[in-house]
Amino acid sequence: MVNILLDNNYSQFTKNTKFNHKMENETKTSLERPLGKGKRRIDIGIHPLDNGIIIANCAGGLEDLDGRNDRYKKIGKFVQEKGIGTFVRIGNDLSSNPPWPTCVLDDYRYLVDYCKQNGEHLSGERNPKIFLMGYSAGAGIATIVGEEFSAEKMLLIAPGIDCGRKKIQKGLEKYTREVYIVIGENDHTVGTQTGRTFYKWAIKASKRELREIPQCTHDFEGETNSKILSKAPLFAFTGDETFPSPEGGITMYDQGKGPFVVRHFDIDSITGEFKEHKK
Repeated sequence: MVNILLDNNYSQFTKNTKFNHKMENETKTSLERPLGKGKRRIDIGIHPLDNGIIIANCAGGLEDLDGRNDRYKKIGKFVQEKGIGTFVRIGNDLSSNPPWPTCVLDDYRYLVDYCKQNGEHLSGERNPKIFLMGYSAGAGIATIVGEEFSAEKMLLIAPGIDCGRKKIQKGLEKYTREVYIVIGENDHTVGTQTGRTFYKWAIKASKRELREIPQCTHDFEGETNSKILSKAPLFAFTGDETFPSPEGGITMYDQGKGPFVVRHFDIDSITGEFKEHKK
C-alpha cells in the first residue's frame, strides 16, 4: 500500500478525484515507502493528463526531481502540453542508508508500482500504459526496473552504467518491449560507446532505436541541444520523425550557457558510499 503525504499543492488528490487534464501547473507531493523499521520519504513531481499513459522519469546522478536548470520540470510540462501522457518524476540523490544505488533503485521501483496501482487517479485509466525514462545514471536504473515491471517503452538518455553493469545488461537482454536511446557524440562523461552497448544488449526488444546527436555533450548544453533534449519523449513515445531536429522543441538552457560543473566521485567498495574526488 502506498502512503501519501499531502501538501498544500496536492490538496485536490483524493480517492474520489481524478486529475484534471487541463491543469497547467505540475503538482508536487511525497510518498513514503517502508525501509527497515521506518520509512523513507520520496519527493515526486506530477504533470497529469487523462489519456491512460504514465511516464516515470528518473533523474541523473546528484540531481533532484526538477533537475539542473529545472530541465525535468520543463520537459514534464512540455510532455503534458503535447498530450503524450502524465509525467511523473523522481530525483536521484546519494544516500548512505541504504547506500546508492540500492536506495534509488528501490525508490524508483516504488514509484513505478505507485503509478501502476494509481493509474485511474493519475491518468484516467485503471490499467495505464507505463513508459520509463531516465537520464545518465537514471537511465541505467530505468533499464533494471523496466524489465521487472514489463514497461511498454523505455527512453534512455545519455545512459550510464553507474548502478551496475551486470544488472543493466541482464535487464536489457531480457527486455522484450521498445527501447529508445539518445546520446551525444561529444559525451565525454559516460562516453558514446556506453549508449551503443546498451543498444547492443537489447537483443530481444521488439523495437530498438539509437540516435546520436552531433556536437552534443553529456548535458545537452546550449539552446539547440536543449531543444533536442526536450523532444526526446516525442521521439520515443509518439514516433516523432522530425527528431533530432530542434524545431518544435523548447529552450531549456541559454545559448551562451557554459558547461555544467562536473563533480567526480569515488565509491567505497565496502560501504558503497560516495566521496567526492578532488583533482
